[in-house]
Amino acid sequence: MTFRDRLPSLTSVFWLTVVWVFLWGDISLGNVVNGLILAFVVGVIFPLPKVGGLNRFRPLAFLVLAGRFVSDVVISGFKVALVALRPGTPRSAVIKVQLRSHSDFILATTAAMTTLIPGSVAINTHRLTGVIYLHVFDVPAKGGNAHLNRFRDTVLRQEERLLRAFATQAELADAGYKPGWRVGTGDVPGWLETHGHRHHHPAGKKKAKKGGGRR
Repeated sequence: MTFRDRLPSLTSVFWLTVVWVFLWGDISLGNVVNGLILAFVVGVIFPLPKVGGLNRFRPLAFLVLAGRFVSDVVISGFKVALVALRPGTPRSAVIKVQLRSHSDFILATTAAMTTLIPGSVAINTHRLTGVIYLHVFDVPAKGGNAHLNRFRDTVLRQEERLLRAFATQAELADAGYKPGWRVGTGDVPGWLETHGHRHHHPAGKKKAKKGGGRR
């Protein structure tokens, strides 16, 4: 493998830098520069396999993705802090989320971004089926199933934001989404029925069984 073949992509350098900055918990110029250098060195020494299909970048969709991610991190962090101050032991659950995309990049990035948001951790992913298993913190005793369904929908919307920022039109269609950079543009008619994605629904509009806990 030549040095040129070992050069990391801009996408991998960007995301490794983001992870580095969040691990330090301080968005400063020094941390960003160190993260960029470390991401480049790691990419050269341990080159990642080439991932196809990442030949689109939609700036507006990326701004929506980044803005919503920062908002989720702040709001979820505040909620977790309140739970830590609350008396009693919070309930938790492990759930399975079936993603709509077949992209390794979308699977890994959705799992990573979900983990970086306080209150949820990806504990396993299945590449062949596109499934993520997540540990969800603070599941209410009443309406637990509805809460978990809303969380599944949140993860799927995260996946959709990634697809609209980085996926090709063909990948969007393969995942059942209409073309466009806006989240909520709509689904390809008949796609959900054909593929049986029962959990991709607007939060709160599906009847949930009573209870909660491990799913």
